[in-house]
Amino acid sequence: MTLAYLKPPEIRGMNHEDRQARLKELRGELIHERGVAAMGGSPPSPGKIRQIRRQIARILTIQNEEWLGVRGQKPKKAPAPAKPKEQKPKAATPKKESKPKAAAPKKSEAPKSRPSAAKTPKAKHKEA
Repeated sequence: MTLAYLKPPEIRGMNHEDRQARLKELRGELIHERGVAAMGGSPPSPGKIRQIRRQIARILTIQNEEWLGVRGQKPKKAPAPAKPKEQKPKAATPKKESKPKAAAPKKSEAPKSRPSAAKTPKAKHKEA
């Protein structure tokens, strides 16, 4: 059940029904090859599963391109580069004097400390 490799132009030349039949054949062959590999048998050609998967992907891609209307359109031209705007000279404006910033309030220098072990209730019981 060896199927011939189809190039993209050949796939595009096929009608929808032929493509669907080809997909069905390829998917059947892929199931067969995966079954042989799962049972521990070595396939006659090791790259056949990959080739079948790629062939299925080609057919589906071409179908999607036709459905979206991507193929056969002229490529869009890139937009023309924007012309640089002419800069007008700015009128001289007097600079505002900056006011000095107010100093931020300082945080207290001494960090808050945790109560020492002597002040905890457990420490009192040990001392007594």
